[in-house]
Amino acid sequence: MKTLNNVTIIYQSILADITTSHGKFSRLIWNDTNCIPTLYVIDAVQKTREFCIRWNTKTMCSLSQLPRWGGIQITIAEINEYPSACGNYLIFEQLPDYEADIFETVIADLEENIQDISDDQTLSTVVQNVLLKWKEFFSISPDFQLSLEKQQGLYGELLFLKKLIEQNGCSAVYQWSGPDAETHDFYIAGNAVEIKTSSKKTNNVIISSESQLDQSNVSGDLYLVFYSLRHSKVDGESLHEIVSSIQQLLNNDLNAEREFKQKLFKTGYLIEKDDLYQEKFTLLNMQRYLVSSHFPKIIRSDLKNGISSVSYSLDLSVCENYLIDSSYFEQNVLKLVI
Repeated sequence: MKTLNNVTIIYQSILADITTSHGKFSRLIWNDTNCIPTLYVIDAVQKTREFCIRWNTKTMCSLSQLPRWGGIQITIAEINEYPSACGNYLIFEQLPDYEADIFETVIADLEENIQDISDDQTLSTVVQNVLLKWKEFFSISPDFQLSLEKQQGLYGELLFLKKLIEQNGCSAVYQWSGPDAETHDFYIAGNAVEIKTSSKKTNNVIISSESQLDQSNVSGDLYLVFYSLRHSKVDGESLHEIVSSIQQLLNNDLNAEREFKQKLFKTGYLIEKDDLYQEKFTLLNMQRYLVSSHFPKIIRSDLKNGISSVSYSLDLSVCENYLIDSSYFEQNVLKLVI
């Protein structure tokens, strides 16, 4: 987010100018492109931030239409502090128990998206879309940081994605479907691949639904790729490091790089906050399975009426008959990326 530093600088400069122990201190900023006035505000007592956009209540959406989440309060009020910018404003207020850097990151994204907007209706729609995006993000990652379990799962998917890109080029990023809430993690020219990871000594993996290993919903073949990982604070590769290496692979394709960032965001991982992820992962072993009709699994057709959302543990040590070697997998699955 290129505007994050600018937003932080503005709030820090207001903090430096606070001269009393009470009241609110603000700074008026005019957008050079569309002349929309915005206010940056800090409460002198609690040091909480506010961000205000002039809002035409006759042509823009109502408060009830705006997505919201815990930590930020959204209101509409008249502000007449600056004679050149009087009027109604949409006000985003950081609540006392909400981290300032989270608030600033959201505001920076909002600022970046409204910079080139010149009409009320478009501004209203863009604000709604940005807020909806962040509401969905915080439903996955409430405090900006994925759990260790989710970090491990994401690392496994990124390992596979990196291999795809190295073998087939930047277009492989479009084969990554896990962040889009698809049934399987990757779709490759008719085939589907499900990624599972474990950092335990057993080869047990959790299958999260009756659809996950159901090959009947795939036009080609369904494969299960299992990564055995070790995680450590000092040795291995962090999420930040593998994300950076994939970005380098995508460096010459701006559309693919944008797609990658959007997919990462949907997983709850924010590139701008990669310093939160210090855990490192080491690949110990990789196994590939063809999920045929006889592969041990629970699928929808096995269930009686009224039963759904089934989650179960699968011991891969009993699946050795379905193992396939790496050369077959690379020649018959990976190479099919278009």
